[in-house]
Amino acid sequence: MDDDLLVWVSRLVGEDVDVYAGATLAATSGRTLFASGLLSPGTPAPIYRDLVPGLRAESVTEDQLGDVRYLTVGVPMRLSAAPAVVTVPFALRQQEVDAEIDLLDRRVLLVSLVFIVGGGAVGFLFAEGMADPVRRLARATRRIGRGSSTCRCWSCRQASSGSWPRTLPPWPPSFGASECN
Repeated sequence: MDDDLLVWVSRLVGEDVDVYAGATLAATSGRTLFASGLLSPGTPAPIYRDLVPGLRAESVTEDQLGDVRYLTVGVPMRLSAAPAVVTVPFALRQQEVDAEIDLLDRRVLLVSLVFIVGGGAVGFLFAEGMADPVRRLARATRRIGRGSSTCRCWSCRQASSGSWPRTLPPWPPSFGASECN
């Protein structure tokens, strides 16, 4: 068994594959990790304790390399007379899941903010539209209070357009009806 065979197997399964003969590394698909010293070339101790004496048929352990946690799955096999162990490390996707959750949280907050600002803008415009006739009426009342009978107001325009009910009398000509045209 050599590294080239395990590289081919790792491409099939999508994960690194390591084979240990006894307590030492025999072949691996990730030789650079072991050559750099990041990983020990010895069989992981919990897996060795579980599999080599024949106590279990498989072993799953959680390890950590720096701040990255990963699971290592090991099963026994026979290379020759010496016991051997095949291990496959699986990177835990917790960091990716946390990053995805953070991204979704930011998107939800952004959409909420857009809806709040949009609702505020619509409310402001609606309030301005409702307050405009009141402002006009207050302005006309102030003008009438100062003695100006020639002021134009919104109700004057409505009265001249015929939208007043038929039961109301028409505007008197002395109240500035000539300016309503």
